[in-house]
Amino acid sequence: MRDSQYFYVHPLDVFPDRNILILKNEEAHHCIKVLRKKTGDEFYVIDGLGHEYEVQLAAVSKNTVECRIQHTRNCPRELPYAITLAQAMITKDHFEWVIEKATELGVSEIIPIRTRRSLVEPGLNKIQRWQKILLSATKQSRRSVIPAMKDVQSFEQLLFASYDIKIIFHEKSDRPVLNYLSVLENRCVQSMLICIGPEGGFTDEEIDTARSAGIEVLSLGSRRLRAETAAVAAISIFSNMECPSSL
Repeated sequence: MRDSQYFYVHPLDVFPDRNILILKNEEAHHCIKVLRKKTGDEFYVIDGLGHEYEVQLAAVSKNTVECRIQHTRNCPRELPYAITLAQAMITKDHFEWVIEKATELGVSEIIPIRTRRSLVEPGLNKIQRWQKILLSATKQSRRSVIPAMKDVQSFEQLLFASYDIKIIFHEKSDRPVLNYLSVLENRCVQSMLICIGPEGGFTDEEIDTARSAGIEVLSLGSRRLRAETAAVAAISIFSNMECPSSL
């Protein structure tokens, strides 16, 4: 019986001509030392580029696990359009939680943004840790594509990025997001940008600048939400639509 556990293989370690793939380093350690898989066990492997492999463990060495590919398929679990989350820098634990949940909900990429009220600036170690969280959440949610983590950008840089739809959520907006959905009925949407502010929210000046740049300023309701709650609420609304143009 095939285990529902998912592992990650680097695309260069997949050899279709030989019908094998090789797990290395942390994935190999987790497979053998933590989960104690043995020869003949069956499980799933993703390559982060959209492919899912059904495999059987064939051989184990010190730092690698060789698996025989039994079946390959393109995974259908990705959204039909790309959602980018632009999240203002917030406290470490809350930002990491947003990364995890945004990945589970299907975002294509995450952009940390620097705003007037941002609290922290990430270092190299944080970015490396974020990559691990992305991978872990991808496997946990059985996605086959790992979201991209972009470099930190300023709020001003983000205003001129190219997306079919650009939305910023702000507590002072009088335009509920659910009322906005009807606008998408006749739009062919391939990409969407969702902007979420820091703990103190976007400044009035930032909101005015966003409006001037053509970004839709919407509300998530009458209650004031924490930054990480707002991120999950906003993504959930759009990730659960099969296709914005078919609402």
